[in-house]
Amino acid sequence: MESIRDFVDVESWFVDELIRATSKDKSSKREIIVPSFQRGIVWNKKKQELLIESIKKGYPIGTLLLYEENSGVALGKRCYKLIDGLQRTNALKQYSKSPTSFFSKADVPDATVDNLSREMAKTSEQGRDSIKRVITNWVKGVRDFTETAGWDASGITSALIQNVLNIPSESPDYYAEFGRLLNNDHVKNAINEFLQKVRETSDIKKVKVPIIIFSGDASHLPAVFELLNTKGTVLSRYEVFAAQWSEKDKQKIKNKKIREFIWKKYDRLDEESFTSEAYEQATDEKSRRVQEYTLFEYLFGFGEYLADKYKLLFKESNDDRARPSSAGFNLFTACIGLRINEMSQLPERIRGMDRSVLEDWIEQATQFVENTLRPVLSVKQHKRKQRTIYHSEYQIVSMIAAAF
Repeated sequence: MESIRDFVDVESWFVDELIRATSKDKSSKREIIVPSFQRGIVWNKKKQELLIESIKKGYPIGTLLLYEENSGVALGKRCYKLIDGLQRTNALKQYSKSPTSFFSKADVPDATVDNLSREMAKTSEQGRDSIKRVITNWVKGVRDFTETAGWDASGITSALIQNVLNIPSESPDYYAEFGRLLNNDHVKNAINEFLQKVRETSDIKKVKVPIIIFSGDASHLPAVFELLNTKGTVLSRYEVFAAQWSEKDKQKIKNKKIREFIWKKYDRLDEESFTSEAYEQATDEKSRRVQEYTLFEYLFGFGEYLADKYKLLFKESNDDRARPSSAGFNLFTACIGLRINEMSQLPERIRGMDRSVLEDWIEQATQFVENTLRPVLSVKQHKRKQRTIYHSEYQIVSMIAAAF
């Protein structure tokens, strides 16, 4: 008797192999696409930097989960869906495109600053901090760690003279100081050691990433997804439902604004060079108009649409996080007569119904509630520069469901 374990393999991929598989590199023997139920890119630069810092220190970064629907090689390529690990994979892609942009003041060794501060007569705390800042800005300004990109001692020396010693490049003193520092063994060795060390520690192409490959029944994916995602950006219940609802009860979406909010998420993935399952299915506005969407996609877009249109009632959408607004999910569930903890039953409950009719009724109820509350809420908002929500979403959902 087959066990679910029979459909699980564990592999180790190099970082550069992972990046090639997620890019549009047709020469790669592997292809990873982002399924339509994925959350979108939510990590900010700080979280990406912390991941890269962990890798440089040799810390483990967790396991990625891929789903191979049809095990084996098709057309000379193995194809996977990225189930868990999108944020980490995107951080690796961003780093590979611009490794120097991840450099920080904390990466400048004290020994380097010690040598330079003595030879430049800048031993005060302010002087040392200035040296660190200039080195950091210089590294961030170089494209990569090659000499053709300007990764050499002369470039960093020039930056230090102009921005620490405040000697402009057109001044005769600049050339005298430039020659003095580059001919000083302490300075030259300190800079060259720094450049070499940064180049070595920044190369993560051959770092191994553990990969779990699941090839069993897709119905097990939500449970596996939820159990693996115990760290990082925690999944909401809606994102777990996404995998369950991914291929069930697709319908066209008549509301153009809802479609636009859905494609905002996919556009972001495309901008970061991920191959998106959605983009393979609909490449232009015409095809997106006739495309059929899953219930998850629809409720994601409907929630973003409501948050954008009814600003007195719902928290505004945050494009940087690209997480599903819960409003669409909660409203459909409540208005159809289910408890919020029964949301998983929603696809079965509305099967065969025209979602656009429900959408229209829910929006009429939403408009009624906003109009009713406007005299109170608009007075409070007038006194504040930033929009504040004074009520819980569940309170508003209850009011709208009653009006519905």
